[in-house]
Amino acid sequence: MRNKLVILTVICILFTTVGSYAAEENGKIVLTKEEAIEIGLKQNPEIIKIKQELEIAKDKVKEARAGFLPKLNLSSSYTRLGEEPENPIMEGLISEGIFSSTQSAESSLNSYSFKLDLNQPLYNGGRTTATYEQAKKGLEIAKLKASQKRQEIKEEILNKYYGVLKAKKMVEVSEQNINKISRYVEIAKANREVGIFTNTDVLQARVNLYRAKQGLLKAKNGLKLTKLSLKNALNLENDVEVTVNEELKWEDIELNRLEVKEYAFSHRPDLKLLELSEDKVELGVKLAKSSRYPTLNLFGNYNTTDDSFTVSDGDWQVGLMLNYNLFDGGAKSSKIKQATKELEKFETTKEESIDAIELEIESSLLKISEAKQSIQLMQLSLTEAKENLKETELKYKEGIVTSFDVLNAQTTLQEVKTDYYEAIYDYNLEMANLERAMGKAVN
Repeated sequence: MRNKLVILTVICILFTTVGSYAAEENGKIVLTKEEAIEIGLKQNPEIIKIKQELEIAKDKVKEARAGFLPKLNLSSSYTRLGEEPENPIMEGLISEGIFSSTQSAESSLNSYSFKLDLNQPLYNGGRTTATYEQAKKGLEIAKLKASQKRQEIKEEILNKYYGVLKAKKMVEVSEQNINKISRYVEIAKANREVGIFTNTDVLQARVNLYRAKQGLLKAKNGLKLTKLSLKNALNLENDVEVTVNEELKWEDIELNRLEVKEYAFSHRPDLKLLELSEDKVELGVKLAKSSRYPTLNLFGNYNTTDDSFTVSDGDWQVGLMLNYNLFDGGAKSSKIKQATKELEKFETTKEESIDAIELEIESSLLKISEAKQSIQLMQLSLTEAKENLKETELKYKEGIVTSFDVLNAQTTLQEVKTDYYEAIYDYNLEMANLERAMGKAVN
């Protein structure tokens, strides 16, 4: 019952997808590329962790903002003494009959206190401001990390999705291969009966048919594995069976190298992270330098102490408190030097990261160009391989060529088809990689 509910829940999630809806077909969930990405982003545990980190960063901002506000503390206590303390004045009043000894003893044993303290920082060398700005930078960093993680997850899901599409094509190519070779077996048998072919031609065709069936078995297992890999990437339950309803295809997109790089350097989250991290390190230097300056606080308090609980008739005071650390053994200077060195180290890291990003984009563009050229070459090869097979099949039917010739032509066509779909798969993977490398936002 629980498994059925899990499947139903997943299907309900899919049907809420904006703009497109997943279909249920013979107990399978049929996904489009967009639906797979949406589900993966919702289900991925890394996204859940990132959201939690984002909430933590928001709370840190609130915590830092509180540093600007006054602090108000309330304290109250009650004390009961074990024995009455000596009080010569009270003893004199009792002897004159003003107080009774019972009243004196009871009041002397009880002690109530009430205290209210107020403290407002006025100046601390910019420490509170630097801490608050650091927290805000931390929140922006958390948001960018969330965006970066979404892009990485999208690329991973697309890789798995395209893997399923390619595996489907491999099954299709294998099935076509079996159908072709099965026909060759029948032709070989017919030509053997009329004495054109020998038994060797029939046996050779059969051997190739068995190999083709083995290839189909591997292709089907490969398809199962890619579907399982996609399902794991989407973080779906084991009982859910996933399939796709698209074909492996490619779209020839013209890319301008300068425009791609310009877009990447304007939108990549990790570049923005570098800038924010640098700002945060600079604020760390300011925070360290703030320890050189004195602190000035406004304080006020109100307190009462009596043998009965009361908050009136108390004492109050208001004042300013200045603190300045005259000597700390060089701790402040060491801390400032550490923060400055961190900033210098970060500058080197930033330059290395920018170079790495530029190399990544250049590499991705070259791979896309290579995949595109491979597709175009494979298209030409595919046309010629089909024509070659067609001519060889006609000769085979007439008994002009042997089983070896037609099987060789069919094998060539199968290899070209495989290479063709591999090239399309590589192209789509590189396009997905380029989208992430450019920093394209994931909605």
